Amino acid sequence: FVHEEALAYELAAHFYLELGEVDKALEYFMLAHERYHEWGANGKCNSLFKFVEDFMKERAGQSSTIAPENVDSGPASKLPLH
Repeated sequence: FVHEEALAYELAAHFYLELGEVDKALEYFMLAHERYHEWGANGKCNSLFKFVEDFMKERAGQSSTIAPENVDSGPASKLPLH
């Protein structure tokens, strides 16, 4: 079930984030985003995007120029992982 997969990936991402394993956490956030998109949970996709974007801004100590677009035009490729 895709919604259970999405939740499992998101929980794993938060787990790795708490351990300080940011790269691994970002991989799981990307997988979660893809599954939420596949499920059609666009609001959750946007929420997850915002969380990752805010985290990356805080981590970089600078503002990001990446802005979320319509989530239907592509899934996890829009997550600000750089």
